[in-house]
Amino acid sequence: MDRRIVGRPSLDGCWVDRWSLGLCILGRRRCPRRSDSSVIKVQRAERRLLPIYGLTALLAIVSAIAVLATLHVTALADGGPPWWLMAAAFFAAEATGVHVEFRRESMTLCLTEIPLVLGLVFVGPALLVAERLLGTFLLLGVVEKQRPVKLLFNLARSAAETLIAVAVFRVLVGGSDPLAIRAWAAVAVAMLVSDQFSDFVVKLAIRIAEGGGVEDASVMRVISRMTVLVNSALGLLLVFAVTTRPSIAALVTLVAFGVFWGMRGYALLNDRSRTLEHLFEFTSEIGPAVDLNSIASVILRRTENLLRADRAQIVIFPDKSNVAAVRVHMDSKGNVTTSQAPEIDIDSEPWRSVFEGNALRLPADMPASGTYRVLADLEAAEALIHPLATTSGVIGALIAVDRSGQGSSFLEDEARLLETIAQHAAGAIEKGRLVDLLRSELDEKRHRSLHDGLTGLPNRIYFEERVSERLAEAGPNGHVSVMLMDLNRFKDVNDTLGHGVGDHLLQAIANRLANNSRGTDLVARLGGDEFGILVSSIASEEEAVSIAQRIIALFDLPFEFDGRSFSIGASLGIAMHPLHGHSPDILLQRADVAMYVAKVAGQGWSVYNPEFDRNSPQRLLLGGDLARAIEDDELVVHYQAILDVETQTLVGAEALVRWQHPVRGLIGPDAFIDLAEERNLAGPLARFVLRRALMECADWRANGRMIGVAVNCSVSNLLDSSFADDISTLLSICDVPAAALTIEVTESMQVLENPRAVETLERIHNLGVKVAVDDFGTGYSSLAYLRRLPIDQVKIDRSFVQQMLTHTDDAAIVGAIVELCRSLGMRVVAEGVETEEVWSALRAMGCDRAQGYWVSRPVSATAFVELSERIPVSILLD
Repeated sequence: MDRRIVGRPSLDGCWVDRWSLGLCILGRRRCPRRSDSSVIKVQRAERRLLPIYGLTALLAIVSAIAVLATLHVTALADGGPPWWLMAAAFFAAEATGVHVEFRRESMTLCLTEIPLVLGLVFVGPALLVAERLLGTFLLLGVVEKQRPVKLLFNLARSAAETLIAVAVFRVLVGGSDPLAIRAWAAVAVAMLVSDQFSDFVVKLAIRIAEGGGVEDASVMRVISRMTVLVNSALGLLLVFAVTTRPSIAALVTLVAFGVFWGMRGYALLNDRSRTLEHLFEFTSEIGPAVDLNSIASVILRRTENLLRADRAQIVIFPDKSNVAAVRVHMDSKGNVTTSQAPEIDIDSEPWRSVFEGNALRLPADMPASGTYRVLADLEAAEALIHPLATTSGVIGALIAVDRSGQGSSFLEDEARLLETIAQHAAGAIEKGRLVDLLRSELDEKRHRSLHDGLTGLPNRIYFEERVSERLAEAGPNGHVSVMLMDLNRFKDVNDTLGHGVGDHLLQAIANRLANNSRGTDLVARLGGDEFGILVSSIASEEEAVSIAQRIIALFDLPFEFDGRSFSIGASLGIAMHPLHGHSPDILLQRADVAMYVAKVAGQGWSVYNPEFDRNSPQRLLLGGDLARAIEDDELVVHYQAILDVETQTLVGAEALVRWQHPVRGLIGPDAFIDLAEERNLAGPLARFVLRRALMECADWRANGRMIGVAVNCSVSNLLDSSFADDISTLLSICDVPAAALTIEVTESMQVLENPRAVETLERIHNLGVKVAVDDFGTGYSSLAYLRRLPIDQVKIDRSFVQQMLTHTDDAAIVGAIVELCRSLGMRVVAEGVETEEVWSALRAMGCDRAQGYWVSRPVSATAFVELSERIPVSILLD
């Protein structure tokens, strides 16, 4: 019993199923060829199957010898059916099998034991073998037209099985009556042993073919053995009928066939019921699924179960989002996986036919060459392919690969079942894709709401959310640092070069910050030119300071784009959890305070200190106070003396504004200059300083001190088209010659790049006012300044002057600037002179003028007059 049809195709390594030897060797089809490696696999499989030929020959030879040895052995009883009727009985018993499947295993329940029991009693061994071989040959060779190798194996196995049954039965019966009760037990044992032998031979062949063992499902073993015993009982009943009343034999035979036809009908109904139940479960399970992975998992798993396929695949055809087709399948662990399938071309057969909405059965619906190519791509011996059609067209295909558990190919009912599954699957996939599209749009909108559109960095909302999360993760004692960074004078970039250049600069800064941050840190743009850095996984404040220093150091190198180089600075404030606060709002506010302190101090970075709160929270109030201070003359101007280096005589003074606040006292310019720019007060502030400076200069000159005054102006002043006219008016009102006024402009890219600023400088210079470049050597394209602007005087930045005695590089730079300006006919002023040794070194280099604490700190107008009385005034006119 349990007659498995040899030849079930599979592609497990050597393309042979565990319940078969493979159609490629013993079946009716050729193995598909895929690639060189696949051919090698097939060749190896064929070499492993060579012992099967030997097994077939061994069974045939042993059976032949046994037949020859038993030619003289006669039947145990007379009156049996004629040979042709026995052959027909074996034919009918094999042909009228009931196919039973359990999970992924299968077997065919047939009536072979009934004629075999008759043969054990009424036919001699040699003739019984011949009768069974004739019936089996007519079924497998003539009707089913099995290939010779497969046919020979099945014939040899049948012969050996029959001889084993005869041998066991005759040994157990001995010389007793073959119809006695003892014979009943002998029949049962003989049938069970022969059936077990048949299973053993098939499993041995599979082990040889695949190199692995095969185990039956326990339920299948029980069903198989019970069927053997039932058939044996029917066979014994038929034996008694033939012996006692031959007329009853026909009735018994009809009853046996009726029982099996009933079982067959029941099996078919049960199979259909099971299919409908699984189909209902499939539709119930796929209905609520909206995730594509979940949908694919249901489709693939249910397709394999419903069609009893070895594997199932989904192919998604190329569309606008996919440049190649995609295969979706389940791995050995049941996980859905996808892979690109460039070999699937919907412009060529057979995929073009599928794309047009046609279902295919392979290899039946294709010529040999196409079959091999497509089946090799699928790694299959046979396949059902059905298009996945939606209202928008065919989006792909559902494929069932290699039917499991039985020797036959996919049935027509299963092809129709695949069509039903494909209809539901197409709708589910379309729904899943729509849901994925909506989710993608929702994710994109959420991403846009949480990220800066210009730089792509997280925005303030995202940053504050992550700060809250990191604080919760850190706990009450964990270290987290919140840093806020603001660019220095970024407003000048937008005002002079335009917002387009400013946007490019912000993008370049964002990229540099993001590319140089630690993987655990978060960089965000909080708005305008303000950036936030969230630093976690740190052990101390010192580590946070080290990170801040590295961030500020990123601005040492210029930013380059569009063939231009831009230098800009930054100020950064640091607040630590838990030292400076426990909530995001507090940490952000205190990092902002520290950033403002760093900006005012010009030191790049600053760690929050509670003492800062006495001043910095009032910064917002200062903006409102500043306009009133300008109108109410709360601002005062201090003056720092400028001396001739060679003669040490007084030649001029630099006007430096201060704010005499009624509550906070004297405030330095760093605390309110930026506020003036932000509040559009740079113009009134500059005019106030100019008026005061020129009035003082007029008094000096009226008292015989023929010295000049230098006043700083900002880029926004130069962008004011009326600024040059205002200077001319003030010179006239104060009765100060234009040559006595020097306008100092900080070296920066904004002046050079803006034609309006250059034009204003030229108009100022044409008035006779001298133009000086302040902080020369620290800004943008120093030589371009000297070449393109009407420059009379260059002021060397204090950072070079103060260290020129200890740093040879700084001394070389100062010397080079002096020589360059001398060759161009420009005066040189050195800032930051604090020792006599530096003064002497500058004199040796030929520097024209100098200012610094060694000469005098900035002092009030009254104090400056007293100072001028102690220092000789140069008799040389500028």
